[in-house]
Amino acid sequence: MAEKIYYFDNYDSTVAPSTVTYYFTERGPTDAWATDPNKMVDGDTGTFAATGFDNDYEKCITNSCVGTNLGTITKVEIRANHKVTGILASTIDIKPIFNGSDDGDTEQINPFFVAAWSDYFDITEDTNAPGTWTWADVQNLDCGLTAQIASGTVFVSKVEVRVTYGGSTGEEWATDPAYMVDGNESNGASTIENDIQLCNGNTCPATNYGTISKVEIRAYGNSSSGNATYFRPVFGGTDDGDNHNSGLADSGEWSSWFDITTDTNAPGTWDWDDVKNLDLDAEFVKSGIGGSTLYIIQIKVTYTEPASAEMEISGSGQITISGSGQLTIS
Repeated sequence: MAEKIYYFDNYDSTVAPSTVTYYFTERGPTDAWATDPNKMVDGDTGTFAATGFDNDYEKCITNSCVGTNLGTITKVEIRANHKVTGILASTIDIKPIFNGSDDGDTEQINPFFVAAWSDYFDITEDTNAPGTWTWADVQNLDCGLTAQIASGTVFVSKVEVRVTYGGSTGEEWATDPAYMVDGNESNGASTIENDIQLCNGNTCPATNYGTISKVEIRAYGNSSSGNATYFRPVFGGTDDGDNHNSGLADSGEWSSWFDITTDTNAPGTWDWDDVKNLDLDAEFVKSGIGGSTLYIIQIKVTYTEPASAEMEISGSGQITISGSGQLTIS
């Protein structure tokens, strides 16, 4: 029998979401502020549409989003660049408009004497907003701005739409999860609350070294008294094996080897691709004080190497080949 030892070298990490910002590029043909209304949609924060009329309304009807699908949308926000002359009592109402005519919720902007951006207003779940946002919904989004004049003039130079998309919440321990899969015993991933980390890659190259007879796992780490740290193999990306209690103590140590060859959902006959595709959940179950730290999780594969060929030439000139050898005469 021969053995190979590998370790888990990847984990299901949290991916931060991305953002993209668009701006309104066209106004409605009739709904426009009194002075320079096109400057609200020219993309330039240095030029301003203006009005000194109370309840003056401008509708922005086209934005720079072209509808390209960048990923799953999780948040949509709007804001405006603004200023005011006169007194600070004048305000601007801003609202999204869905499907061309369905008003969202109205938010209030309090302009400054010096041009500045308003806060972003989250419109993701506004009245009449899409239940599930698509990029076509962003592309078709309109926006209305109403001046509430107490004195003087309000100005708006640009109205933006910010979309947050993508990202994912991984299965990872709370502190330094990457240390669990960096291949050494110097630093470890740790947690002090109920937690699971999915290790979803290992160093097995899937080279066929022979017939596999046993697959085992173990880890180096510690687990505070009264708590438990479990190893649970995952086969085929989704199928859980059995829970194996690591038995780790307070001080750093190697756990026992746990035989997963015949676990629930394990392959009936293991091949080297099965080893390469093996994942593992490292789960900490808190029932006492303290926490757990894991430094490295290993996989041991026991296998039988292919028989080597032997050639014997007898005195009568007869050639005998035993084992798995092949004779080629050219």
